[in-house]
Amino acid sequence: MSTPEQFDADLRQQFQQDKAMHLMPEALRRDILHKASRKARTSTVVTWRNIQLALCCTLLVVFSTVLLPGRQTALPQYYQITYSSNSQYREVQQHSVTQDAQMAVSQLQQIGQREYMTSAQRTMAFHQQIGLLRQQQQQWEISVCDELLLTIDKALLAQLHLSQQPEQFAAQQWVEFISDQQGQLIAIRPATGGLQCPKA
Repeated sequence: MSTPEQFDADLRQQFQQDKAMHLMPEALRRDILHKASRKARTSTVVTWRNIQLALCCTLLVVFSTVLLPGRQTALPQYYQITYSSNSQYREVQQHSVTQDAQMAVSQLQQIGQREYMTSAQRTMAFHQQIGLLRQQQQQWEISVCDELLLTIDKALLAQLHLSQQPEQFAAQQWVEFISDQQGQLIAIRPATGGLQCPKA
C-alpha cells in the first residue's frame, strides 16, 4: 500500500504523461485564453465600478451625517397662534412652534370659528406695532396697553429675526414687533419710544 505522498506523486506523473499524449488543439487553446482574458477585463471594470459606487455611498452617508447635522432627524415645525382673552387684556395671543401637526390643528378647532375670524382679521390689520417687552423664564411677553398681550416661547424666539442677541434685550423695554399677513411674528427690535396708554 502506498502513502498519500507516493499516491500524489504517481497521480502527477500520470497527468503529465496524459497531457503529453493528448495535446489541446491550438485554436481551442487560443479561444479559451481569449475568453478568459476578456472575462478578467470585464471583471476588473465591474469591480472598479462597484468600488466607485461604494465610495460614493460612503461619502453621501458621511456628508449627510457629519456636514448636515440635525437635517436628518429634524421634524417639521408648525407655527402656532392661540387666541384668547382675559380680564386684563382684550386679546391674548400665544405664539409658539410645535412638531405635532394634530395639536396645532386641534387648538384651532377649539377656538370658536367666529372668535377665530375676528382675531385673525384684527391680526392681519397690523404689520408693525410697539409694545412693552418683558422677559420671563420660559417665554417673552409683549403687551400693547390693555389691547394685546403676545407670549412667545423660547423655541420660536430662536427662529425669529432679532436686531440683537436675546441677552442684549433688557428684562423690560419698549420694542417694535413685526408680523406678516397671517399674524406670524417675523422680527423684534428695540423701539425709539414707548406708547402712551390711556388711563383706565
